[in-house]
Amino acid sequence: LLEGAEAEGRDGDVADTSHVLSAARQLLHLINDILDLSKIEAGRMDVVPSTFNLAVLIEEAGATVRPNAEKGGNRLEIEVDQDIGEIISDAFKLNQCLLNLLSNAVKFTKNGDIRVRARRLEESIEVEVRDSGIGMTEQQVARLFNAFVQADAATAQTYGGTGLGLVLTRRIMRLLGGDVSVSSAQGEGSAFTLRLPLTIDGATAEVAAPVPQASPHGA
Repeated sequence: LLEGAEAEGRDGDVADTSHVLSAARQLLHLINDILDLSKIEAGRMDVVPSTFNLAVLIEEAGATVRPNAEKGGNRLEIEVDQDIGEIISDAFKLNQCLLNLLSNAVKFTKNGDIRVRARRLEESIEVEVRDSGIGMTEQQVARLFNAFVQADAATAQTYGGTGLGLVLTRRIMRLLGGDVSVSSAQGEGSAFTLRLPLTIDGATAEVAAPVPQASPHGA
């Protein structure tokens, strides 16, 4: 319907159809989040480990959000340490967590900087998503990981959202043997950090030795 209205130059229909499409997407996102949360609470969320290149996964996630980031006047930069190598985890779920953090950074940052930094520690991986957006107070951070809760009512009204993304991110990361943490200051931006082991518990494949490679960057 939207494509037809655009092709025929029916601007009024384009606007109305765009609102309907946006509402449908938000509803679908809410339904999917609720289903995922229900699976986790019922112990029915399966973890499917595989060996994958973390740098590639991060670059693909960055490419997904880059158009919206640039639309908001933001600069997206990705930095991955050369020794990051391959890890064994659930690539789909890790990507879901990373996209949640990137989407939040894009939503709360205008004409600023969003930086993704990944590094390899001794037996784990750390991925930080830092932005120069609106930031949060200590009180807002304290309740950030509660279901259906956002920073505050004014933020929810202005920016929208379901209040489930960060809850799912924390619970999924814990399923993967890791966790997520946050540091933030109002007016100065926020930094969310994903930490997970190189090899998820129960995985039988071996982690390939790190292969030196150029650190990918995005601007």
